[in-house]
Amino acid sequence: MEPLLKVDSLRTTYRRQGRTRTAVRGVSFVVHPGEVVGIVGESGSGKSTALMSVLGLLPPNAQVLSGRLLFNGTDLRTAGDAVLRTVRGRQIGLVPQRPMTSFSPVTRVRRQIRRLLRQHRADGATDIDAVIADMLRRVGLDGVAGRLDNYPHQFSGGQLQRLLVAVAAVGARPQLLFADEPTTTLDPTVAAQILRLLRDLRDELGLAIVFVSHDLRSVAQLCDRVYVMYAGDMVEEGDVRSIFDQPRHPYTRALLDAIPSRHTPREPMPVLAGSVSSLPEDRRGCSFAPRCPIAVGVCHEAVPHLLPAAGGRVACHRYPDGGWPPGDLPEDR
Repeated sequence: MEPLLKVDSLRTTYRRQGRTRTAVRGVSFVVHPGEVVGIVGESGSGKSTALMSVLGLLPPNAQVLSGRLLFNGTDLRTAGDAVLRTVRGRQIGLVPQRPMTSFSPVTRVRRQIRRLLRQHRADGATDIDAVIADMLRRVGLDGVAGRLDNYPHQFSGGQLQRLLVAVAAVGARPQLLFADEPTTTLDPTVAAQILRLLRDLRDELGLAIVFVSHDLRSVAQLCDRVYVMYAGDMVEEGDVRSIFDQPRHPYTRALLDAIPSRHTPREPMPVLAGSVSSLPEDRRGCSFAPRCPIAVGVCHEAVPHLLPAAGGRVACHRYPDGGWPPGDLPEDR
């Protein structure tokens, strides 16, 4: 099956205070029709920047330097603004991470939804109110239909996020949905409802979804395949079972160790020292080497490349054979 989206060697930079900083370093990933793909990593890993690069929604101080962004065979990087305006919303929907700030606070919700649907609905539907009623039903918001003339602050965060999902996934009927940390600001119960909603819409509408998150528990519930990003690099990819049952990159293991449910109440949870933002721009070698518990000399000198491993690929000098068996990390040598 041909990929619906193929991102190849994407490189994106930001210009801040007279200095250029690379946010995405030659990242590649693919999404097939009807597939849910997770992109995980800490804040600052470049996950959201990669998505916004595809949509052409980067801030003025950012620039896509290189790479191909193929959607249905069309390179969105070179296609021009007219094509991007057609693709955004109509063919690729976006669910942002902050529902409370994604609506205009001074405009009634119904008016905002109508405007978006008229702009993005590809079939030219004229009965917009009927479309709104149908999408509310599909996302379990029948009860708020009579409140759409209220302002955004009169809805809960969970209701606003469902409305965003409804417009992006149901109202516009895209082929692909970008869900950019859609549960970050929600309490656990509401977050679980949003994940279930996305999964149901994938099954019902045949949507392909790219789900960006730092929470591997959410990824495990929703995704078919997973890409792990760190400091702008793609360090591991694989099907969701292999990522969770046999993680190959030390950073992936660190993310899994940060899940409280994987530890007993009396067991101290490992803490990964340092942060992504503390890394120097001119660093050499593996981007994770300064924080890696098993780094050796070559890790600090040479950039590792993604190589085949059981169930996916991994970029790590400590995986010369393409993967380690389950168990503890090998002793440093």
